[in-house]
Amino acid sequence: MKKRQLKASKISSGESAESIVKLIAILHYISAVFLGILGFLMIVLSSFFWSVVSGLIRIPLAFMIMISLFIFAFGVFQFFVAGGLLKKESWARTSAIVLGILMLFSFPIGTFIGIITIYFLVFNREVIRMFR
Repeated sequence: MKKRQLKASKISSGESAESIVKLIAILHYISAVFLGILGFLMIVLSSFFWSVVSGLIRIPLAFMIMISLFIFAFGVFQFFVAGGLLKKESWARTSAIVLGILMLFSFPIGTFIGIITIYFLVFNREVIRMFR
């Protein structure tokens, strides 16, 4: 009786690889929403921030807006990559690896997401097999 329960409770490596990819996609969705909101708020409030910060640091308003647009675009791109991961698109795996490398520099949460992304999408054979 116990042997049957153990066999039934085991999941195949394909199912675990799929759940790993879903987890990575969810982490990228969460990060994308955060970056999208942050970038949007920075765009909207950049003139206010510029008036506050300009007395302390000489940063051109156009430079602040460019950084805000980059953060927003990064979030939008990450959102599409997460969707591609769920659809098992090969371009999404490559893009997620690049995003994972870039996220290593955003300590601590981005670093965590980057490590998880790189570890499983580069070194896990079952996950790599899913995208072929």
